[in-house]
Amino acid sequence: MVCHRCMAQKEIELPAYFPFIPLTANQNQIPLTGEPSTIPSDFDKNSILFLFQKTSPTNYDPLGTGFIIRVASLHYPHIYIPIPFIGKNVMVFHPYYFVTAKHVLFDEKGNLRPDVYLRFNNNTNGISWAPLSPLITNQSFRVLFSTNKAVDMAIVAINIPSKLPKTIPPDLDWPNNINIGGIDSSLLLTSQKMIQYEIREGYDMFFIGLFVQFYGSGRNIPVCRFGHLAMIPDEPISFAGLPPQKLFLMESFTYGGNSGSPAFFRTERSIPILKTVNLLSSKSGEHDKILLAGIVEGEYRFPSDIVASNGKVPAVALENAGIAAVVPATYIHEALFSKDEIKNRKLLLKMVEPKGYF
Repeated sequence: MVCHRCMAQKEIELPAYFPFIPLTANQNQIPLTGEPSTIPSDFDKNSILFLFQKTSPTNYDPLGTGFIIRVASLHYPHIYIPIPFIGKNVMVFHPYYFVTAKHVLFDEKGNLRPDVYLRFNNNTNGISWAPLSPLITNQSFRVLFSTNKAVDMAIVAINIPSKLPKTIPPDLDWPNNINIGGIDSSLLLTSQKMIQYEIREGYDMFFIGLFVQFYGSGRNIPVCRFGHLAMIPDEPISFAGLPPQKLFLMESFTYGGNSGSPAFFRTERSIPILKTVNLLSSKSGEHDKILLAGIVEGEYRFPSDIVASNGKVPAVALENAGIAAVVPATYIHEALFSKDEIKNRKLLLKMVEPKGYF
């Protein structure tokens, strides 16, 4: 028997495919021509959540969108017998993180919005409400931000209350019947993937989020909007009065409620030769043809005169320019795979799983 204590001290970030299979730029990227730009057939819409603010015991007002990221990581027992591919008793741990735009969860002064709840689909063909900001306030949930304070991103470490060995007030516990999906962290955009997938202007994009005018009476029904990458600015740019930050500009209309939505690159590329070893990804096939590009922050607007019937200009309106600002997912990757957060995941593993793993 071999003790892998030293090797296992470092968390292994799992890609969609096994890490020991090299993926080189363009070698395995096969463009698919004539394929429509659609969302993947196996995309889990339960990974898209709607944020509401509870205004009374029975009333909730829509705020915006968020989504769940699952971070898959390998953990070994103290005594480990290696066998090909997956060693006996190797554990794949999947902590959950909820991601949204910071301005959805926090007001313009930086204060946490009170009584923010998540609207989930449940396994009884209905919806369930789960508290978010109350669990942040009582420190059951942690919030991660970018080291760049201008970045409009908030990540909440979702330690599902009902699964944690700690006391939480009954009125703040999450229902046991929620359907919680997740987007694999392997789909997060990185600077290396920008090169590997040749991301440039014109790339197909889509986002999925809350459509305030109709979001489903008995189930969460997200809206999907499609467009293209319009600009990759070479310098930080200002948006909505915030300090300059790095952004993608997407050619697409966005509206209130779309803030916090996940935006994707539709790569139209696959790696069919590796499908047989896609053992650690929760998805396969179509799902592996997308990259998480970032978080929808909002839309650009321009002033437009409102002309009265007598020809005079009585007022000025702000019109949607059809260009959306997207916070790059590289910021999400940096936060989730920082040294501190990797350490936090190890501590969480010790809380929720049997002893003997590290």
